[in-house]
Amino acid sequence: MINLAKRNFFASLICASFVLFFFGQLFTNAAIAQRPYEFLVVGDSLVWGQGLEEKDKFYTLTYDWLRTQAFGDPRDVHLTVKAHSGSTVKFHPDEAEKYRKAGRDETFFFKPEVNVSFPSSLKQIEVASDEYRAAGKSGADLIMITGCITDITTSRVYDPKGDDDALRREAQQYCRDDMYDVLERAAELHTNALIDL
Repeated sequence: MINLAKRNFFASLICASFVLFFFGQLFTNAAIAQRPYEFLVVGDSLVWGQGLEEKDKFYTLTYDWLRTQAFGDPRDVHLTVKAHSGSTVKFHPDEAEKYRKAGRDETFFFKPEVNVSFPSSLKQIEVASDEYRAAGKSGADLIMITGCITDITTSRVYDPKGDDDALRREAQQYCRDDMYDVLERAAELHTNALIDL
């Protein structure tokens, strides 16, 4: 009799735990769905959409899809674009030194069509994180990143007389090592984000 009572008690306890867990998840997901979805765009002219009208840029198309279709029902989505033409993955040390000597700040944003290397993709992610935190938000939910071609330059890629070994070293430096650092920093600062590279 006692064993049966214990079994019933534990069975009831397990059922109650599942019910509480299910409703807890339901309310948590409902709370997340109530807040705006944070979409961050970081990188160079590719993701910025150099030369395209705003309606034709692929981050705008993605933003529209997120707002209208991605979640089944319309959803409030906040779009933050830090990407700009010429952005490098990280601020190159030689360029950073010249900037420091000139008393300039890497976080200064020009108009996105202006082809300058700063703010780098890494700095864009850090600045966005600071802005999210200042607004009481935990960070981005989706980060779209492009980069590293401006670090190497297309003219070096297409140069038939170029040094292939040097190009490989640069690709490893900028497209693998530096980009890995950027992705790691993005995941560290935006802990719940999906990252699209």
